[in-house]
Amino acid sequence: MVKLKFSLCIGPGRQRGAIVLVSVVLMLVMVTLVTLYTGRIQSFEHKIILNSQNQKFAFAAASAGLSQGLAELQHNKNWPLATVTGMLPNLQRFNVAASAQSIIRNSRQFLLFEMTSTGSSVDGLSTVSVSEQAIIYPLLSTVPVAPLMTDGGIDNRSTFELIANPNGAGQGVALSIWSNGGVDMLQINGLSCGFFEYTNRQCQSRAYSRLGEAGADILANDLAFPIDLFAHLFNVSLTHYPALRDEADLLLADCSALAPQTSAFIWVTGDCDIPANIQVGSVISPVILVVEEGSLSLGNGVNIYGLVFVLKDPASVISHDVLMSSTSLLTGALVANQVLGRTAGKFRVLYDYTILHLLSTEPHFLRVAKVPGSWEDS
Repeated sequence: MVKLKFSLCIGPGRQRGAIVLVSVVLMLVMVTLVTLYTGRIQSFEHKIILNSQNQKFAFAAASAGLSQGLAELQHNKNWPLATVTGMLPNLQRFNVAASAQSIIRNSRQFLLFEMTSTGSSVDGLSTVSVSEQAIIYPLLSTVPVAPLMTDGGIDNRSTFELIANPNGAGQGVALSIWSNGGVDMLQINGLSCGFFEYTNRQCQSRAYSRLGEAGADILANDLAFPIDLFAHLFNVSLTHYPALRDEADLLLADCSALAPQTSAFIWVTGDCDIPANIQVGSVISPVILVVEEGSLSLGNGVNIYGLVFVLKDPASVISHDVLMSSTSLLTGALVANQVLGRTAGKFRVLYDYTILHLLSTEPHFLRVAKVPGSWEDS
């Protein structure tokens, strides 16, 4: 009996094929794992990018809300009872709330608002809150206490008729002129009296002060007079007066086009010559008129209601003056940071506290400023 033996032999070629097959399978598994991992990472990165983008959109909406809140204060000088809401063109939303408090700085009262704005992204998944403070301040921070206030006094060639502030130097103590310079009534042809005497045409017979007689209503050579008269009134130093000029409602080169203005802050650079029978401002809508580096001249029948400041640049050597006709009148106060009357100037001023007080309280004469360093986010 013959026995046959068989053996299974795999050749080298088949061995290589198996190795390749296994390697391919392993590579496919690895590629699949890498693809899944990469997809997961990309999905995670996409979420990060989306969240970052939403956060930026929400921040932009919150910042827009602060700007809207500031615009609300600029327009109304007060905050509405309700929360201010809004939507940007790309559907981002914001809402702004504010709280107010009264603060005292350098004996002056101001209104401080703290605005908080919350912005949200389009999908509402991201919200950002930012806050900032804003202060409401008057252009005229201190009401003049006399119908005429000058830095340097009054020249002997001047002429004036002044109706005093009955409480300018204290309760029941009249004040017509306040200056750190000289006012020589032995030389100056001036006349001052009270409002009752003025309205009853008794100034001449019942004058406080007149040529040759200086009354207690003239406070001259006063050491307590403000060192910086401009800063005393406007809370802006004289060296920085252009900053106040930027706040003016009207910037003019002369006064030829002036007519009754509604509660305007008018700044004139150069001479201001107002022709006859023109009224500037009114009892209920007074003006602040600043004449920078120029003289003020009022024709017959001209009436100004408010405050006039004749401003001399600190670097200037040229003096300016005020010349008012005998029938023109300034109701309010006249202030100058220079000596008046060197060209035989004439002043007619009726002090009116009510009008001057309006200039420091009326919304039109209030301004809004951000408080530096008050911005916060959360």
